[in-house]
Amino acid sequence: MKRIISMILVLLLLGGCTKYNDDISSSVDEVGTTVTDTSDIIDNISSEEVSHNDVSTDETVTSSTNSEQASSIIDITSSSNDNSSKNDVSIVISSTDSSQGTKTQSFPIGEGNSFSNIVSSQGTIACSGDWIYYSNKSENGALYKMKSDCTENQRIGTDEKCVYINVVGEWIVYKCAANRSGLDTYIPQIVMCKTDGSDREILADNFSISFVYVRDKKLYFGSGDNETNRKLYVKDLETKTTLKYDDENYCPKSYDHAVPPYFLGDSIYFIDSYNLDYRYGNLCKKQINGTEKVKLTDNVVRQFDIYDGWIYYLDYNFNIRRVRIDGTGDCSVFSDDYISGFNVTKDAVFAAGGKIYKINHDGTDYQKYSPSVAFANTHFSVAGNYIYFIPNSSDGKYNKFKRLKIDAPSYSQGELLSFVVYW
Repeated sequence: MKRIISMILVLLLLGGCTKYNDDISSSVDEVGTTVTDTSDIIDNISSEEVSHNDVSTDETVTSSTNSEQASSIIDITSSSNDNSSKNDVSIVISSTDSSQGTKTQSFPIGEGNSFSNIVSSQGTIACSGDWIYYSNKSENGALYKMKSDCTENQRIGTDEKCVYINVVGEWIVYKCAANRSGLDTYIPQIVMCKTDGSDREILADNFSISFVYVRDKKLYFGSGDNETNRKLYVKDLETKTTLKYDDENYCPKSYDHAVPPYFLGDSIYFIDSYNLDYRYGNLCKKQINGTEKVKLTDNVVRQFDIYDGWIYYLDYNFNIRRVRIDGTGDCSVFSDDYISGFNVTKDAVFAAGGKIYKINHDGTDYQKYSPSVAFANTHFSVAGNYIYFIPNSSDGKYNKFKRLKIDAPSYSQGELLSFVVYW
């Protein structure tokens, strides 16, 4: 009996051990499956992270940034742990971390100089805040600045023959001329720098640059292979990309005088069929990126500006007229003097002839600053509350810059600025 009971106990113990071993094997298989699944999950996570960053494992991808962000390049190489399938991934990403790359300068929105100043005086004076920026002809057109109270007069950089001065925020964009290899040949350049002269950068370098005009983060300039074949180029001052606008001859040059095109809404206004000898042409407009031109007046035009829906222009007889931007309502504004240049502001139309005139926008009335004054048209500018001009000195030479408050009755009340111009 004892033997029978012992055999029964042994059988029971053997059965329990077999079941226990089966349970362990089952548990190991399950754990093994779990490990395999975990590996798949890790692969999936890695794939999801790459997908989330819009990066393909088979190619190099460039992620573009907007103009307000910094742009940098970071190479990331990733290798799979699976020796049977190794993929090297080169990733180009953008970052605002200055430690990872050079931060793109954000150029401010604004107008570098008035359109009238660019046209009538080659932008030789620009005002921004408490500062006056000017081309000092007595030092071969060196770029200078001084406080509006005529203090702290100082030179900016070493450039010469500086014109078309545009100031927006802490930046200056202007045209200058660089001497090549110590020769008498000067090559025009467009330069951008800070108002203290730092961070100087050459934006364009060409034998033929007819004007420089900055508005809302864009640089507009004319360039070409000769005097009569100059195209309009537009440069983004943040991305530094330059594009030729189209094949229209917008900006011919005559005697260092050029009238740039004017962008307004969905149209571009410009002088077409420009006569280089007599410096006039047809006032036209066309749709931006369009081809069909519309002639706006039968009068030939020497200079123009746009204000409040009207195009003010100087006609063949050097009189000021205006026409609506749709080509209607052409009428005279001022014809009492031979006008060599004018400037349209929100207050009035300021004109330079035998005298300086302040004219109502509609031409109904005007006042003249007396006595008579002869001056150089290329140095007649209006900025802020002042008219800047060069009067005829007692020896008959143009050599002193003066400025006159807009509300002053006589140019003789103007103040002589602390710099001279040899003319």
